[in-house]
Amino acid sequence: MSENKFLITAEEVIKARTLAKEASNETYDFSLMFSGGVLGIDIKGTYDGKYRGNKEAGEIKFERTTSGTLAKPSTVVIEQTPDSKNRYLLDKNRELKKRKVVEPQKEDISMVNKPFVSLVNVLKAGNLKSVTKSDKKGYKYKAILQIEKLAALNNNPIFNFLAKEIVKHNKKIALISIIWGSFKDVILYFNIDNEKLEDFLLAAEVDLKIKQGLIPVPVTIKFNYSQKYNDDEIQIPEITEEFLAKEAEKIAARKAKMAEIGGKISKIKTSAVDKIKSLTHKKSKDVVEEDDFDEDFDDED
Repeated sequence: MSENKFLITAEEVIKARTLAKEASNETYDFSLMFSGGVLGIDIKGTYDGKYRGNKEAGEIKFERTTSGTLAKPSTVVIEQTPDSKNRYLLDKNRELKKRKVVEPQKEDISMVNKPFVSLVNVLKAGNLKSVTKSDKKGYKYKAILQIEKLAALNNNPIFNFLAKEIVKHNKKIALISIIWGSFKDVILYFNIDNEKLEDFLLAAEVDLKIKQGLIPVPVTIKFNYSQKYNDDEIQIPEITEEFLAKEAEKIAARKAKMAEIGGKISKIKTSAVDKIKSLTHKKSKDVVEEDDFDEDFDDED
């Protein structure tokens, strides 16, 4: 590192982040807060979570709790291995409400931490315009970022999901498409411990344009994403006999409903087929009678 107590080079910052992202274990707690306004309506959202990943084993444990005006308060827990992925929905008392088995490789929009981590991971020295002493408590360094052209900003399903969450609660806007503007005044606050950059806060202001028909609606959103190293275990919900019984009841009820719907569809099809047969038979009879008349007419000639 630089001999200066507070200033380090951009290359040293990137090296510290590279050491962190290449580690086998990726374990941290995170918080995402965003706010803004759409057509004069204030919107806010908070996502607090935990991420515990072991790259060598291909295992992830994840927890995320939502609050604010943009999302119904809930807690999601995910347990993932190379061959399986379980998603649990908990109520406010952390009691298990739902369990869903999903494809292990499918992108999960619950993991709102991923795009911000990806953004920091793809930074290069040229993206750091300046590195100075931090003016924010809890962080030693501050870097102003130049990231408008980073591919991580474009076509990112989770960024697009967040934008949709932001606008869908405003009934005045009929969302047609999202055009991401440039991140402006992006600041990275961070610490370097044991030569690794693991704890950081990414503060950004994003300009979006939401199309309503042919009219672009400007939206400005402020993001604050932070994460700190933590390897405390995430508690996976217990699958009790009571929960399994309730789940079996729900499955049976769904099957019964589908059978009922299937029966109704079958009756409709049968009725339609019978009607077609009846019409076809009548038409055939009419054709035969017409042919007989024609033959008689020819005989008379």
